[in-house]
Amino acid sequence: MNPCVHDEARVVIAIRKLILENIVACRVRAHWWTAPRRRDYHAAAAQLHQRSLELDPSNADVLRLSAIFATLIRRTDLMIRLAELSVDRDPLCAICIQRLVDVYLLLDMLDEADRLMLASPDPEAYWSRRILVRLLKGDRAAALKLVEAAEAGTGPVRFRVGAMVLHDLGRPAEANAQLEELKRQTQVYGHALAVAQAYAWMGERDLAVDWAEKQLQLATPAGYIYFFVLADPILRRKLDGFARWDDLQRRYGVGPDQVARIRFAPVLPEPRVAGTLHWR
Repeated sequence: MNPCVHDEARVVIAIRKLILENIVACRVRAHWWTAPRRRDYHAAAAQLHQRSLELDPSNADVLRLSAIFATLIRRTDLMIRLAELSVDRDPLCAICIQRLVDVYLLLDMLDEADRLMLASPDPEAYWSRRILVRLLKGDRAAALKLVEAAEAGTGPVRFRVGAMVLHDLGRPAEANAQLEELKRQTQVYGHALAVAQAYAWMGERDLAVDWAEKQLQLATPAGYIYFFVLADPILRRKLDGFARWDDLQRRYGVGPDQVARIRFAPVLPEPRVAGTLHWR
């Protein structure tokens, strides 16, 4: 073999290895840096997410994690585009679909959420979110039918949506019974967020914040579990503007005034078929 060709091949292999290592490093660091550990953590996270998108812009997981970050810092245009692109890149990725549905729910894009779930390989996998869409559209009877038909009939999520549906139907005693069972199960499963969501839906805002804080206490210092509390679509829809909730957001560095100062302007890829998304 020509030694120059051989050397060139070795260089190409080394470059590819370095690129892959950088991609992995950026993804891991971005994931870890979404944990609040110092004053400038969100600014640092923004740069790491941006770098990961530069290195691997077509990776569904990179796009999904960046959508999580964009949601946390309230960048509406980016949270939609990043979450949509993650599903566009991997239509079989269930957690990518869940994240996009949550973005749609947060932004009241209910028809888009419906179409996305129905276009997915397994619409029944998103049964609790389909119930939430029915409730947000005011179709309580349809929501109740979905609750009664739910296969996951004894878990925390089942009791959360059950309490929400029964509350909206004007059946408070039954709703409270579901909520009490949910709280009992939370002691085993650690689903304090589900209780916070139920209380927020029922208008009990102080109790919702209490349970949100309980869930935050379960988050590991280096994890990003706190995102699922502070950027939860139910909590944000029901609690934004409530003083205790707004204070909790500021304590974690994601109050509206704080996130407005964060620079996050990634260059995004086009959908696989330019200008189209299959469920839109």
